[in-house]
Amino acid sequence: MPEANGFPSPTSTFSTTNTHSSSPSPSISWPLNRPSSPGPWSPRVDHALRAREASTIVFGSSTALHTSFSPSAASQAQLDPDLLPSHRKSLSSISLQAFCLGCGFAVGVLLSLELCFGLLDRTGDEDPNGKSSNGGRGRNGGNLWAWWRVPTFLAVLATFHFLEFWTTARYNTPRADASSFLLFNNGAGYFLAQVCAFGETCAVAGLANIPSRAVAGSVGVPYTYLHTRIVVTLGFVLVVLGQVVRSTAMAHLGTNFHHIVQVRRNEGHELVTSGIYAVLRHPSYFGFFWWAVGTQLVLGNCICLIAYFGVLWRFFGHRIQKEEKALLEFFGDEYANYKAKTIVGIPFVS
Repeated sequence: MPEANGFPSPTSTFSTTNTHSSSPSPSISWPLNRPSSPGPWSPRVDHALRAREASTIVFGSSTALHTSFSPSAASQAQLDPDLLPSHRKSLSSISLQAFCLGCGFAVGVLLSLELCFGLLDRTGDEDPNGKSSNGGRGRNGGNLWAWWRVPTFLAVLATFHFLEFWTTARYNTPRADASSFLLFNNGAGYFLAQVCAFGETCAVAGLANIPSRAVAGSVGVPYTYLHTRIVVTLGFVLVVLGQVVRSTAMAHLGTNFHHIVQVRRNEGHELVTSGIYAVLRHPSYFGFFWWAVGTQLVLGNCICLIAYFGVLWRFFGHRIQKEEKALLEFFGDEYANYKAKTIVGIPFVS
């Protein structure tokens, strides 16, 4: 086989493979922009080839994927501009958010396990309720066991935000974008609520570490009733229940699900009354409400528990009222009959 500059000659190779073919063209797909002769490689040649490839990219519509090409455009790649950085469906933003959530989940789980079990192995005198034979302080002179709630909350938050995106991407693909994680577009109130929850938990755990029994004991009322195994278990049950119900509701509703209340009926918008919607009218709200309350029970927060309950009750009460008004306009008697047979599941919201 003849060679040129140490590379096989493409002409001789193709002529050999097509000896018994009646077609004048080879029975393979031609690579884009391959030079007619190989020649030696150099950074300059590599740069020129990459520039030539980039020049063939055609930016397509942001609302449709190009699945068919005309013969004249067969060598042109189609690219949705929304996938570019700083755009709505930015792949770089999605990957970065997913990576950060994965790191947060891993750190949260590992630290929680270390503080719950690794510390117990080293001190050997604390029980699962955070109490010990020397006044709940452990041999290391501090009640570090109380800090497990902080990384646990981090892991729970990471799971919630990841599932918000994954469920949307899996069951409501047309609406999935970088904001579907709800990390930066859930409002300042949501961000402030999480900061306050972390702050109260850290404050209580920090006070429990102060050597003075008077100061450490001051956090006992009413936190003593919240920092018990029964309350923590109830909190975890509500967190899991709320997350499962919300994710199931989003999956079942599919493309009918919106994070923003719709005041106009879109094409294809239909009333879903099956599955979990046969029992709960607003299961995604039900799920988030009890998930949030459950997180504060797990954290053992007294102030934030009351605040979360009150703020979310008021928020969902107004939101459900607005949404049901729109749904009655959309579906009329059909929704009125459906409403009469189902519940909301949030206290004092009907």
